[in-house]
Amino acid sequence: MPRSETSDARAARTHLVFAAACAAAAVWVTAYFVATRLVDPNGTSGTALGDIVYPQLEGLATVMLVWAGRRASGATRRFCGFMAASTFLGLCGDVTWAVLVLVVHEPPALREHIAVAARRLAAAVH
Repeated sequence: MPRSETSDARAARTHLVFAAACAAAAVWVTAYFVATRLVDPNGTSGTALGDIVYPQLEGLATVMLVWAGRRASGATRRFCGFMAASTFLGLCGDVTWAVLVLVVHEPPALREHIAVAARRLAAAVH
């Protein structure tokens, strides 16, 4: 069954939206990298970058991996799914860390267990 012009236009628009989202994510990551070079890592701004901004980047990466996986097929789809799960576990660990350090003021032992699980999942993919 031939594709209609409407579905072709929708596919082209979806491709452009995905490309724009990838470009925006690249700009955000570049800005984060520059900011980490300009601030004192032990100061308030370094804490804000590490405990507030970085988890946002992990959330964005998770969404982008899920989105890319939905567009892919076969092994690439599975790879994106595993990497999205691993990135999400890393996000959970970083959010746990931030809450424990910034709100509860306790050592982040639970975060380490989540981070280890994320690393093991990432290693399983490779």
